[in-house]
Amino acid sequence: MASAPSGAEAWCAGLFGLLAPLPILDVLLAMVAMIVVGLWNKKDLREPARTNRRLAASWGLTLLLVEVALVVIQIVVVSIANDVDESPSFIPWGAPIIMALVMVGVHVLVCSVQTIRAYRGKTTRFGGIPFFR
Repeated sequence: MASAPSGAEAWCAGLFGLLAPLPILDVLLAMVAMIVVGLWNKKDLREPARTNRRLAASWGLTLLLVEVALVVIQIVVVSIANDVDESPSFIPWGAPIIMALVMVGVHVLVCSVQTIRAYRGKTTRFGGIPFFR
């Protein structure tokens, strides 16, 4: 007998995407995978799978926007730092890229906890900014 869908597959997609051997692109792949799996064919699902997948898609989009913003901020900061000093030190000018790496660690932690919670049949509590309904 097959168990009822739990929505854990969308959270797992965020972890499996990080396994791609593509530096930097693996993070983007993980976020896009969460969005796609989270929004794929959710009309046929019952609770808690529908909610868990929707929250995973929202978390993927939230993290994607945060990472893109941090990379853009890093590019702007580096261009400003190079105008001010010929050889700027990494700290404090490298703070946005450090925050982007910290967010990857947070992503792994959030996805791990939410995968376990969804696998147990519970509704996950956190999904970033609620973009999807």
